[in-house]
Parts: sequence; C-alpha cells; structure tokens
Amino acid sequence: MTILRSDDMTAERSRANQREWIHAALWLALIFAAMVGLFWEAASGAVSVWRGSETFNHCFLIPPIVAYLLWDRRAVFAAIAPRPALWPLILMPAPALLWLVGDVAAVLEVQQFAAMTMLQIVIATVVGWAAYRALLFPCLYLFLMVPSGEWLTAPLQDVTAWFVVRGLELLSIPVYADGVFIDIPTGRFEVAEACAGLRFLIAAVAFGLLFANLIYRSTTRRLTFIALSFVVPIIANGFRAFGIVLLAYVSDNRIAAGVDHIVYGWGFFTAILLALIWFGLRYREDDGPHRVAVAAQAARQLHAGALAKAALAALLVVAAAPAYARFLHSGAEGGAPAVLEAPQPAAPWQVGPWRPTWRPVYVGPAAELAVTYYNTSDAVEIYAAVYTDQTQDRKLIGFRNQLEDGEVWRRIEDTPSTVLIDGQERPAQLRRLTGPGGQRRVWSIYWVDGTWTASGLTVRFLYVLNKIFRGRSRAAVVVFSSGAPNQVDAIQAVQRAATALPGFGTWLAGAAARR
Repeated sequence: MTILRSDDMTAERSRANQREWIHAALWLALIFAAMVGLFWEAASGAVSVWRGSETFNHCFLIPPIVAYLLWDRRAVFAAIAPRPALWPLILMPAPALLWLVGDVAAVLEVQQFAAMTMLQIVIATVVGWAAYRALLFPCLYLFLMVPSGEWLTAPLQDVTAWFVVRGLELLSIPVYADGVFIDIPTGRFEVAEACAGLRFLIAAVAFGLLFANLIYRSTTRRLTFIALSFVVPIIANGFRAFGIVLLAYVSDNRIAAGVDHIVYGWGFFTAILLALIWFGLRYREDDGPHRVAVAAQAARQLHAGALAKAALAALLVVAAAPAYARFLHSGAEGGAPAVLEAPQPAAPWQVGPWRPTWRPVYVGPAAELAVTYYNTSDAVEIYAAVYTDQTQDRKLIGFRNQLEDGEVWRRIEDTPSTVLIDGQERPAQLRRLTGPGGQRRVWSIYWVDGTWTASGLTVRFLYVLNKIFRGRSRAAVVVFSSGAPNQVDAIQAVQRAATALPGFGTWLAGAAARR
C-alpha cells in the first residue's frame, strides 16, 4: 500500500484542479464563440470602432492584459477547482432584457454592455462563484472592451473652453468666447471634438484601474488613484488647451499653430501620465507578485456531466434574447425613404424647395420632408424624418445622424428651448451653427407615437416600450431652422412659421401611420 504525504496530496490536488480548469476553459471558449455569433452585430460593431477610432485603439490591448492578469493569479487555478453552479442564471433576465432594449432601440453600446454582463454570468455559472470571485478583477476588466464614452465629447469641449477663457481672463488677456469658439487679439480658436481630451481620459482611466489593482491592496488607495485617473486628465486637458492658446498669443501664432499643438499636446499628456505614475508609486503597497486570497475548498471530483450541464444551460438562456429579437424584427424592411407631402401653411406663408447650403443628415428614414416656408419677410426651413422598425443601419438616435457636418457647418453651442406646435409649447434643443454666410439657428424636437420630447433618452425609452409590448412603434425628428441675423429674429420667424401650420402634429402622425 502506498502512503501519500501531505505535500504529495497537495501536488496531486493541484494537478487535478489544473486539468479541471482546462475542461472549464474549453467550455467557456465554446460558449464565447457561440455568443460572438449570437451577438455578431454588437461584437463586430465594437471591433469596427476599435479599428476606426483612435479613442478606442487601446481596446485591442484589453484581452492581452486580461491574459496577464489571469497568469498573475495562477495560484488560484492550483488552489481552487471550477465548481459549476446553475443559480447565477437567475440573474440572466436583467441583462438579457437590457440587451433586447438596446437591440430594439438599435443602440450598440447598450447591447455590448448587456452582452458583456451576460458573459460574466456565464463565467460564474461554469466555474462557480468562489472561483469567479477570486478572478473578479480580470473578468470585470473585460468591460473596457466596450467602446463607450463618446457622449462625453460635448461636455468635455465646454469644460475645456471654460478653462481656456478663465485662464486668459486671469492673465488680463482680451478674450471673447462664443460657445467653443474663442477669440483673442491674435486670432480665433475652436475647441474641436479632437481637443476635448476624451481619448486621453479613457486611456488614463483604463490605465488607472490596472495600476490601482496591481500596485495597491487597500480599497481606499485603489479608489483614490482611480478617482485621480478620472479627474487629473480633465484638468490637465484644460491647462493643455490654455497653454496652446497662450503660446499662440505670446508668439503671435508662430508656435502652437497647425500640427504643433498636437505635438505639444501629446508631450504634455505624457508628462502628466508619468507624474501620475510617480505619485502612485510613492504609496505602493506591492512588494512582490500579486497574491489573491483563496478560501479553502473541499476536495471532490468534478464530473464532466455537471460542467456540460451548466455550460449548455447557460448557452440556452443566453440565446433566448436574440431569438425573441429576431421575431420582433421579422417584418422590418429597408428601401429608399419616401418623400412626404408638405403640409400647407396658412396665408401669407408659402411652401417651396429647400434653399440653404446647410441640411441635417439623417440616415435611413422611412420617409422625410425638406422644404422652405416663406413670406415677404421670413424664411424658415423645416426638415422631418420618420422612422419605423428601427435597425442598426436605420435608427433615429445615432452618431451618423447630425445637424451639422462638422466641417462646412460647425456647432457653437446647445441650449434648451421650445417650439410652438399646435398651440402648445413643445420642448426642443436649440443649436447655434456657424458656416457659409454666418450663423444659423436650428431647433430639433422628437416625436414618438404622439409624444413630443427633446430628450434622446426619452425617445429610446418610448420607442422600445411600444415596440416590445405593442409590436410596432413610430418615431420622428422635426427640425426648424432660420438664418436670421440675430436670435430674437430667428425665434420670432420660427414661431410664426409654426403657428402657420395648424394640425402639424396630426399631419406627422398620419405620415408616420402610412409608413
């Protein structure tokens, strides 16, 4: 009879655990491949953003970083064996419903976050809660593969412009700000989208999360460093923009002009990141390899049938939402947009063809209207786009739908406003644009099955609600525009034109119902 010593038994148990992890990893790889197929639109959309946007190029590094984090926690694989459990699947309906909402609303970002949450539940189901908790950070770090944050661009532009203006005022340099446009004696500057600092902010937060996990052990220090990784880049970008404008001012635009400001900007960002690292290392709590506390686990054999049962159950639950989505979209059809017949205005207003060089861009509507209403003193452009059965290529709220092209016509600022429709003031967003011939003021307002709103979030909520529970929903955007020389004249012209269109809401509802 062979007697095994304690260390021999530990080594044997470790080898057994590693074999079981290999089996679990194979099942997880199979489920991951299946999920990529089930959520192909979300997965391929994420990769397309990684490739096409410099802001999210770093997402390609997330899988290798996660692989390193798992290797750094290799002690877990020796100490804990995967123990499949079906109970995490009770959490699946919430992210599945969220994914369905994102699919119906055609919002890839929501679909991607929901799919990644479902993947977390799958991992917990296949390997068990104890193992998942020991590998929690590498698993959660996968969320950084979701390209998210573009909605921060406009607020960051405004914050950066504020920093520049306040800095110039403190130095008593003459400055005039009009939204994101800043005028000083030596010239005009624009805080463009590329100058908002979003790229540096997202990369800094991704780095901050990794650095805090590897270097610190206390929750307080980790949260402090993560907060600094978010706040410091925003403040630093404000000073960077201020420094560029100041250099241009003192050098009479000989430096910090053209591509120079890009070079100076990245040099400044590199210095800030190095300073953040230096500060973080001063308070490090890590003097050796990363260690993960592992709870004792009773030694028992993992049955292959239990692993297969958990994996297949997880896959079936995950597939339910895409299956229902396919049913909802079964009647969706594409095609060129129909031209809406313009509602007739009250005298003395008349309707004519679209006049200005500016025009909103809305992709894939079921029908659209683009006309000019005019009288002897006013000219107001009205654009409308109707959407039914929205898909990723044909949706009302999407980054491809813009009120300006960003090149010929550029945004100055946005402010809340109202438009008088059918005798009632409806909430709208007023955007000032600058382009050929001067400024143009544009009011945009959304309509969803009879409800008027200026909120894109409300549009998505109402559309999804009606689509899921009623089987169909209709939505539209209506844009009023005036090229009047000042805001008072523009507001009055738009209000007079809207008043000359009684029953406009009824016309829009009828136009949407016929799609």
